Amino acid sequence: MYEKEKISKKSKKKENIEKEVAKLLADGIVVARLKGREEFGARSLGNRAILANPSKDDVIQEIMDFFKERIDYALSVGIKESNIIIDPGIGFGKRVEDNLRILANVNRFKELGFPVLIGHSMKSFIGAVNNVDTKDRLIETMAILSLLIEMGIDIVRVHHINEAKRVINIINKISEFKEG
Repeated sequence: MYEKEKISKKSKKKENIEKEVAKLLADGIVVARLKGREEFGARSLGNRAILANPSKDDVIQEIMDFFKERIDYALSVGIKESNIIIDPGIGFGKRVEDNLRILANVNRFKELGFPVLIGHSMKSFIGAVNNVDTKDRLIETMAILSLLIEMGIDIVRVHHINEAKRVINIINKISEFKEG
């Protein structure tokens, strides 16, 4: 009986800590899907056994389900909808095909109604697809950036800011001349 009581106290303490962290993050958080753990801003707020060994049978649906659960939790502890950003976690233990599927289906994450952040820059899946070393992945990173912009991505994380700015500038300039 003592052991159950001890576990119960630990669970309550963890829940209270999670709520306190959420209050500190009320100005804004990124809910990120990383392999085997749940991330809530900069702090992990509770691993769930169901996520410990992601199946990857339907990586998009798995991530969507994760976001729905974590967003509900964030809202329940007082974080405003306007302060939530979602990141499906390119890389982070996912297979090459999972990363490609995530990129091809960014629109699914946007359906949740929150800004979507993608951090694809120079990632290993790029090297796996085109057999290039890390230092040689700039072209692919910028190509993916172009695709993401056309898909309506909200936020990207890149290493080469000047190059990314040039890509964004040319896409915006071309868009000015779009008819209809």
